[in-house]
Amino acid sequence: MKLLLRTGINRKYVLLPMLACVALIICAFLITEARRSVSRALVVTVNEQQQVLVNLTDLINAAYRSESAQRGYLLTGFEDYLEPYAESTRVARDRIDAVTDHFDHVGPEAAAELRIIQQRLAGKLAEMDTTVEMRRTGRLPNALAIVNSDVGLSYMREIQASFDRL
Repeated sequence: MKLLLRTGINRKYVLLPMLACVALIICAFLITEARRSVSRALVVTVNEQQQVLVNLTDLINAAYRSESAQRGYLLTGFEDYLEPYAESTRVARDRIDAVTDHFDHVGPEAAAELRIIQQRLAGKLAEMDTTVEMRRTGRLPNALAIVNSDVGLSYMREIQASFDRL
């Protein structure tokens, strides 16, 4: 024991384990930072996709509200239906613009579905605008003929199917 105290502890028995511990700590830190950056990128991607889904949900709801107001106006002729109709169609157009801004952030399959939704919604809104204008100008039978042709229903089914695929 006295010899150990006099000669001291050999430095290599202390230095090597200490260097190994420092190396392990540095490796753990680098791995943690790499995972954190990957996690941040995933959070950004998920947030972008979530925003697209929120805009799509708002778009679908606005389209349904717009169609409801259109039908109410066609059936009753009350101008009170035109305000919610105009507001809902404005929201639907705004949301489709917001969704198309995210084409770069979604995959090619999702972008294709979003384009289908965009095209079908444009057709549906044009159909509703036409029938409302016909009712406004006294051509109710023509407006009802368009509604009875189920063109709008076809558009809404295609929009819903694309939304479900997303």
